[in-house]
Amino acid sequence: MYISLLILPGSGQRDVTLAEGTTIRQLVQSQNLHGRQIILNGSTVPESDFGRVLRSGDEVAATASVKGA
Repeated sequence: MYISLLILPGSGQRDVTLAEGTTIRQLVQSQNLHGRQIILNGSTVPESDFGRVLRSGDEVAATASVKGA
């Protein structure tokens, strides 16, 4: 399956291929998104919900605050 991943600040947007049944937690680990706020389809996902399974076509943003901004 494919999702759209936006990393800010960072590499920007790219499509990512994942296995069916991949969770947000697995995405965070595989893409090294630790310490970032995760936004799924426009809604912030608390870390307690990182077990949620992603679906093909989901849009995920991983954001971090920039020191001094």
